[in-house]
This record gives sequence, C-alpha cells and structure tokens, in this order.
Amino acid sequence: MSVETPTVLGPAEVAPGHRFSDPEHARTDQATMAMMLERFADVLAAAGEIPEPIVDYCPSHDQWNRRVMIPEPSVFQGGQVVTVVGFFGSRRHGVTTEMCERIQQLSDSLFLAIPTVPGVWGYITQLLVDGFNYANVVLVDSPEVILRWRETAPHAVAASVVSPEYYEHVRIYNGEVPVRRLGDSSALDLRSVKYWDFKETPAWTAVRHYRPRTGAAPS
Repeated sequence: MSVETPTVLGPAEVAPGHRFSDPEHARTDQATMAMMLERFADVLAAAGEIPEPIVDYCPSHDQWNRRVMIPEPSVFQGGQVVTVVGFFGSRRHGVTTEMCERIQQLSDSLFLAIPTVPGVWGYITQLLVDGFNYANVVLVDSPEVILRWRETAPHAVAASVVSPEYYEHVRIYNGEVPVRRLGDSSALDLRSVKYWDFKETPAWTAVRHYRPRTGAAPS
C-alpha cells in the first residue's frame, strides 16, 4: 500500500477536500468509544472475578451487533492507565459480496488472535448507527503493544491489502483511560488521530495531535 507522507494537522485545522477528517468527527467518535468502553466495563463487571477469558456477543453469537473479548479479566483489577486504540472506517459504495465476506473473515481472525498477542487486554466491536460500518476499540497495556498488534498476520493483511479496497477512508485514534474509570464516559483522553483517504492514489494520510506526545508509539 503506497501512502503519502502524513500531513500534520493542528488541533482544530480542517483539511480541504477531506471532510471525513473534520475535527468535529472526533466529538462523535469519542462519544462512541466512550459508550463502547462503558459496555466493556459492564461485561467485565457482570463476569465477576472469574479467571477465564471472557467472550461476549450481544444479542447472540449468530446475530450480534456488539462483541467483546477479554483474554485475562484479572488485569483490570489494578489502578493502571490503559492505552486505547479506536478504529472508524467508512466502506466504499458498491463493495462486492466477496469483499464483504473477506473483510468479515479477517475481522473474525483478528478477534480470535487477540489472546495470542501479549499486552492486549481487550477488544470490542460495535455496529454503528448507519447499519453498515463497525467501530473497533482495542485496549492494550502500553503504547508499545500497538506495534506488536499491528504485526499480527490478520491485522497486517487487513491494513495493507483489504482496507484500501474496502474503505473510502479511515480514522484511527490513540488515547488512554484509567482502568478504574472504564465506565466513566468523561475519562477517555484522546492523544492523537491518524487519517487515511483511500480514494486517492497514493493514499492521502494525515495526523492530528491533541497534546505533545510523551514517547507514545505512532499510530
């Protein structure tokens, strides 16, 4: 996948010709991520203190609009701050059935690969209100784990091959939230967002930082 050098956007800067990167989207995306973290906290609380991995589908395994994976529930008993990565993509018009099936297979593979990546604490997928696209939130114990997560085989294929064919554009956020405040919608602190516009060749990409980075891994 060929991409341009990322354009650096100011906290409130608008990129002409790229409406999906308007900073106003961060408001609704952050609200969606906060809601997903609240649901994640609900699933965690409902499971009690069981040591086994938690896999939850809502409303059912066969017809779900939200699914949660928590490989090791006990890690959420401390007072740490967890790194959060949020994915939002808008699929292209006229995507073939075959491509939809391929993206679903990769999504399922990513979901099942979560317990194999050290430091990945949780994953939640949510169907968005448009009824076509999903948001994904990954919780990891440090920014460095993001690099390992990106190197997993399903993620690498999805990012480099399938995403440009399936999505028109993508927004990926990096932030953090205290473990003890997962269910608090005001606790999610976004640090940066990176954008990809796959309608252009090579893809247009940009990054927006909400505060100076403190050694965090890049998006």
